[in-house]
Amino acid sequence: MRRLAGTGAVALSVILLASIFLCGCPYGAYPKELITDVLSDGDNTYVAYELERSVGAHDVRLQRLDDDGDVLWDEVLFSGDESRVGGVSMVAGDGVLVVWEVYLPEDGGEGPHYFDHATLASVDSDGDVHWQQDFAEAGMRMVADGGGGVVMAWQDGGVCYARGVDSGGEVLWEETLGDGGGPELAAGGEGEAFMLWNDYDNHSFVVQKVDSNGQLLWPEEGVVVEYLEEAFQLEPQLVSDGMGGAIVAWVESTSHQMASDLWLERIFSDGQDSFRSAIEGPRAAMHPNFQVVGDGLMGIIAVWEGSGDGIELCLMRNNPISSYFWPREGVSICSGLNQSPRFNVISDGKGGVVVVWIDSDRELYAQRLDSVGEKLWGDEGALITHGACELSVWVVGDGYRGFVLGWTSGFTTYHPDDSYLQKIDAEGNILWKEGGIKLGH
Repeated sequence: MRRLAGTGAVALSVILLASIFLCGCPYGAYPKELITDVLSDGDNTYVAYELERSVGAHDVRLQRLDDDGDVLWDEVLFSGDESRVGGVSMVAGDGVLVVWEVYLPEDGGEGPHYFDHATLASVDSDGDVHWQQDFAEAGMRMVADGGGGVVMAWQDGGVCYARGVDSGGEVLWEETLGDGGGPELAAGGEGEAFMLWNDYDNHSFVVQKVDSNGQLLWPEEGVVVEYLEEAFQLEPQLVSDGMGGAIVAWVESTSHQMASDLWLERIFSDGQDSFRSAIEGPRAAMHPNFQVVGDGLMGIIAVWEGSGDGIELCLMRNNPISSYFWPREGVSICSGLNQSPRFNVISDGKGGVVVVWIDSDRELYAQRLDSVGEKLWGDEGALITHGACELSVWVVGDGYRGFVLGWTSGFTTYHPDDSYLQKIDAEGNILWKEGGIKLGH
């Protein structure tokens, strides 16, 4: 069955941009530079983005900036005069590995577009494409394998699959994971990867661990994480616990109201033992939107929308060793919002996190919490910019002590303008020019 652009068939990352812009519904002047992913190694920042030259003419571009924010190069990886792209994402490899999906028109550039193929390309530090490989599957996810290649997972019909691709673009292995859908991936250590899929018929998530050769490291049937049949579950999230095991997180609602419970299930490195817990406390009643990141010490830090003074953004650490260091009621980093904020979170590598969000006034903020839940960048956080569009935001660590942020400007979701990058240091100070570095310039 052909996949229609803009109907949820998004490769490799759940990106709101794809579902909005592939259907041709945004307004405003062209061209549009729409950020889709960011990587940083400290000395360099790579940003992948879609250049929409018109409704039915999309390019995939990759830009490299140095530590001072100067653009070193900006390369076209794909150019389509009568095609749209989506699901642009990347991971670190020998240089970077970039993937995108191509949608071709049925009745002209402004009509429906259908999935044609996905492309994985290896790009070196000079912007040269070493190789590229086309795949027939839509909706793939990928993580780096630690050796310059990637592990991919996807759903075809009611079955989930996985494959390993090495640093030269060769397929090393393929595995049938099992019946179900919604595959998710998380990178482990030493080339290992964790895979999760939803076994809808048996009301459970299934988790598997593979090594760099595709060998299953846990029981062949995977580790089963059951959920309530009568409850509503959102797509789960999967993270490494930093010790060879994994943590599954999902929201479960047993009523028609917004308030939900965030559940966590830990799977130890041997895949044989697990236990379940819930985020609890006065701020635990939550809206569906949430994110979790590993703290690197067998735990996670969760960020979610709570219902307090209007909508608030809350954090809680769940760790079998050190959770008691955090406030029992969790931490609220912003409140009084009249709409759901776009937000993103990353571990700071020291048991804390950096969170970025867009508030109700379209202002982009960042806040850092340390390993005991203390705010480090003032009570309100660090103001990054004004006029952010209500689209996805990015934050990545630079491998040292700083962080790179990405966002799109514009008045509303359907009227995006331009995309920008900004770098901040460990104290939340802006390092690049005020307003950020505009993509494509």
